[in-house]
Amino acid sequence: MIISNITGKSYTPQDFLPLLEKRLRKHIRLHDLISQGGVYKIDTSTLAGAVLRHFLLQIFEERITFSEEGTPLSVETLDDYISKNLSSFFTAKALPAIIISPLQCISRGELLQAAKLLDLSGSLPPEPHSFIEELHKIYPQTRSSFLKSFLHIDSLRENISEKQS
Repeated sequence: MIISNITGKSYTPQDFLPLLEKRLRKHIRLHDLISQGGVYKIDTSTLAGAVLRHFLLQIFEERITFSEEGTPLSVETLDDYISKNLSSFFTAKALPAIIISPLQCISRGELLQAAKLLDLSGSLPPEPHSFIEELHKIYPQTRSSFLKSFLHIDSLRENISEKQS
């Protein structure tokens, strides 16, 4: 059994990958992150890049192309995204640039489990701040709440920059 560190529920290996794919499909659709027929660049030397490429090929089948000249896709996970944005807030630095990051809906732990099930290898950057995990233990909706908040802030930033141009 595999335990999702977002939902806290146990899943069989047969159910776990479809769960992640469904969540990724929804995230891509809701935030209009990737278009059919688009050309994208993914760093597949990383574990996150290999997992993302696998899921995108499952979702889009032949309707997506990968190329070095394509639009770059970030491979940061939910934990990476939260950590990056929280660091910006706590240090009073400017928020990071808005990037296309489909894996924002998948935690680092889930990514590692998926890679193991898919028999994929690669490296991951150092683990982000452990306080996110500690908060999540006390408040199980921490990750999803942070994600919603930061995505809302990103959409506000996009609206403001569109109005200024």
